Amino acid sequence: MALATTFGASLAVLINALADYTANSTRRFDTGVAAHTSGNIYGLAQCTPEMTVIDCRNCLSNSIVVKAMSFNGKMGASVIQICCNFIFDDRKFFLGDPMV
Repeated sequence: MALATTFGASLAVLINALADYTANSTRRFDTGVAAHTSGNIYGLAQCTPEMTVIDCRNCLSNSIVVKAMSFNGKMGASVIQICCNFIFDDRKFFLGDPMV
């Protein structure tokens, strides 16, 4: 991904990319990394396998919109819903290479 100048801009790019890739993945699971001037942000998004592409994307989007205000200035957070999850941190918390 392209280098963004601020943590918030990088986080927005990562969130949107992960939501799109996860919704369109048959696994309904993806990890990603976005670079910014002070380092990297790592993310993970997941939907339950039976969800449609639209339902998965909407679940992730709605979760992110609802919690976006609490992300301000945080270097890590998680949104855990019944049907979808999103996690980000400035430290890598998953094994393997990012998928996005």
